[in-house]
Amino acid sequence: MEAKDVPWQETLQSCIHTKQTSSGDAIKVQQSGARCNGCELESNLWICLTCGNLACGREQYGTNIKGNSHAVAHYKSTSHPVAVKLGSITPDSADVYCYQCDDMVLCSDLKPQLARFGINLDTTQKTEQTVGEMVSANIFAIISDGLSSLLESGTKFEL
Repeated sequence: MEAKDVPWQETLQSCIHTKQTSSGDAIKVQQSGARCNGCELESNLWICLTCGNLACGREQYGTNIKGNSHAVAHYKSTSHPVAVKLGSITPDSADVYCYQCDDMVLCSDLKPQLARFGINLDTTQKTEQTVGEMVSANIFAIISDGLSSLLESGTKFEL
């Protein structure tokens, strides 16, 4: 069984905070060569849907995903609640996180929201794992490691 075959799937809910982002003009975000505004990280970047600030996410322990939580710090200093993982954007979806709800959420009008920052949802290609893919891979690794340890220890299973 490969990690992609793990039948884990997150159920996302709509969030009112995705409707409360600014609708005015916004800065244009360069996706290619983008960096966190708080450090030098070029991956695990989250774009604030209110102002377009690019900041790194949390470090994902147990993976090689680095982060200094600058997106969290941005939320705490501005109260801008919703961010999108830049590398997860595809024509069909993207990782959207609401810091106020403290959860991944659905954003029904993501295309016009990202267009404000010069991001064309129809042509953007995913460059990083989504949060769901990371969770599935971690669950698979934990199960595989645990089963391997049990088998190596000589534990007998009875059905």
